[in-house]
Amino acid sequence: MKVLVTGGSGRVGGYVLRDLLRHGHAVSNFGRTPPLVNDIPHSAGRLWQVLDDLISLGVNALHPIEAKAMDIYDLKRRYGQKLAIFGNVDLGYTLEDGQGTPEAVRAEVRKQIKELAPGGGYGLASGAGLTRYVKLENFLAMRETLYEYGTYPIGV
Repeated sequence: MKVLVTGGSGRVGGYVLRDLLRHGHAVSNFGRTPPLVNDIPHSAGRLWQVLDDLISLGVNALHPIEAKAMDIYDLKRRYGQKLAIFGNVDLGYTLEDGQGTPEAVRAEVRKQIKELAPGGGYGLASGAGLTRYVKLENFLAMRETLYEYGTYPIGV
């Protein structure tokens, strides 16, 4: 069936689009902005149950991958050929004031680059935004380690 959805770029319209597409309908969107399914969705949370749906809708990247919500290494193994993934430096521990140290940040960043960057499709980022309580020296350690090890060919 051919279906025209008005407002398919909004929250409710996005769900309607996904459901119609999943059921095999030919869908056109009429709205002020492009549908959200063409964007990199903010994906903080557990998405295992909807990943195949998102991919079938044309999503090809997820940002951010939170360490406490999804195992980014498992995600890369299972979906690395279909999705670009961003994130996973743990905001709640490694970067947090009073818990993480610059040395711990460097170690986590090196590990992620070494294990996730080969083959492409990985972008280093925090597991969420950068908040006020992230120590500047931890952020700078993340950035400097990325600059040192995060270019191809990967040499960690």
